[in-house]
Amino acid sequence: MNRRTARQQRAFTLVEFLIAAAIASLVSMVVFAIYRTAATTFESVSQDRRVFDRAVLAVETLSRDLSCSARIPLSGTVFIMLDQGSQADDLNSNLSFHTATHSPTQDDTEQFQVERVSYYLRPALQGSGSGQTLVRDSQVLKVDGSLEEIVQDDIAVDVDSFRVAVFDGEKWHDTWPESDGKGPIPSAARITLSCRHRRIVKTFESVAVIRTGMPL
Repeated sequence: MNRRTARQQRAFTLVEFLIAAAIASLVSMVVFAIYRTAATTFESVSQDRRVFDRAVLAVETLSRDLSCSARIPLSGTVFIMLDQGSQADDLNSNLSFHTATHSPTQDDTEQFQVERVSYYLRPALQGSGSGQTLVRDSQVLKVDGSLEEIVQDDIAVDVDSFRVAVFDGEKWHDTWPESDGKGPIPSAARITLSCRHRRIVKTFESVAVIRTGMPL
């Protein structure tokens, strides 16, 4: 009787072990699934934030460039050129103008650097996203009036649309200069940049003052 009871106790212990192992495996699978879901969600949110943070920085960069814009007397070059791009839907803008920035040198003199900057959309490269890329081209103006090689920066990705309108003191314009090439220098610019990442769409807007277009 004692031997049978001992055998039954040993068999019951083995069953308990198998049940405990199964429960442990199930718990491990659940924990791993939760961790994987959380990690995927965190990575997706991080990607969304990177895309939209770049869009905010792009709008700030363009606003800063416009606030530093300058009239540069170069033959054949318009102070500000704004058109609606080459796309058939005319939803996007191409913008080009000069900027002038200065910084003190070691001998406490101020050195100015003049650049021709351009903003436009470029189709996304294959495998880099479904939207377009907002590009900033810059060329430093040399002393002899020529321009250095283009420096190209991709400042925003997954762009749905990029629109700029300029204000002449009375109304807003989607193109500049006017057809006759005359008129005052714009005094402000309205920037609208929309980005789409996965199913999330966000639009960022800003109005920049063009100081060289303000009446003195």
